Amino acid sequence: AKVQRKLGKPTSTLQGDGWSALCVEEKRAVGSYLYVPYGPICRDAGALDDALRAIHAHARRRRAWWVRVEPRSSEREALWSDLPLWRDVLEADRFHPALHDHQPKHTRLIDLTPGPDAILAAATGSIRTIHRNHAKKGLEVRTSRNPDDV
Repeated sequence: AKVQRKLGKPTSTLQGDGWSALCVEEKRAVGSYLYVPYGPICRDAGALDDALRAIHAHARRRRAWWVRVEPRSSEREALWSDLPLWRDVLEADRFHPALHDHQPKHTRLIDLTPGPDAILAAATGSIRTIHRNHAKKGLEVRTSRNPDDV
């Protein structure tokens, strides 16, 4: 939310019983839409239904033309065990899959404790090649605590 506000985009945080959502108002030439990155975060499919209703109402108040959501489960197992139910809720509310994703669908968690050599040894061949050739391509990796460096 802080990053979006720094970029000048209006944001709203919504929450209810078993769900929460960050709504970002995006402007386009044809009008604005509400984007809910990585959300709403929901306990279960019932909470998803409640969240979508609240987001729709908020979008109407903001005069948004459409809503884009990326529902997530607060309990990893809940989403996968009830995936057909989650799809049914989204379809009932007239949502359909977007042609392109804004956010990555998958993230990779890498344990950094073994050290650089062990991490590189466990990586795929293409990742090792990228690592060996990064300097030739002008890629620089460094640490900073200054937000202006991002």
